[in-house]
Amino acid sequence: MWTLCWFFPWLGLGLLSLALICLAVSPHRLPVCLLNEIALLNLRTHDLRGKPWWQEILPGLYLSGIPLQWHLGKIQQDGIQAVYAILDEKESQLASFLGEALDETDWVSAKITYVRLSSPDRHLLSLEQLKEAAGWIDVQRTAGKSVLVHCKGGRERSPMVVMAYLMLHQGLSLKEAKAGVCQRKLVHLQPSQELRMKELEAKIERGSGNHSRQRAGYH
Repeated sequence: MWTLCWFFPWLGLGLLSLALICLAVSPHRLPVCLLNEIALLNLRTHDLRGKPWWQEILPGLYLSGIPLQWHLGKIQQDGIQAVYAILDEKESQLASFLGEALDETDWVSAKITYVRLSSPDRHLLSLEQLKEAAGWIDVQRTAGKSVLVHCKGGRERSPMVVMAYLMLHQGLSLKEAKAGVCQRKLVHLQPSQELRMKELEAKIERGSGNHSRQRAGYH
């Protein structure tokens, strides 16, 4: 096991080096297969080191990158009953020699409520999409369900959605929502995504967003 723990980071370094070479040759496009392998390698390294792939932001609200087949048992064990995914079609079918992503069929078979917002990596979610996603999460949590929100890497799209939920339905400011997420999950929003979250906060402050002022109960 320890041999594998050392092996996978070195393999990751090799894939990263290859990615940098590809960027130098073709800076506007990395092979999707290479990006997928890096994402899956990150997942496998977390598992081998015993690190949780999903973090609990609030009681019953989890944030993660894309879960793989071997995660299903632990997801059920943690009592997660609803999943909101922000993925495009290809990402939702992610698979390689390192693992295979859970897809809609897997979630339905496990009797877990599943919704996927079709959105490619680094896509700028609209204010309406953020509001709808936050509303869906609120409905599930109000019904007593624990919710997992994920994209592929768990660093951009899904944090945007979770932060939107905290702002719209838990009454947090953008600064508070971001701090609450970042202290539990490594987040890396693009400048345009940061700006979109500021737009959401401005809209809330103008009183045009439907949200509760109930404070989030961090633990």
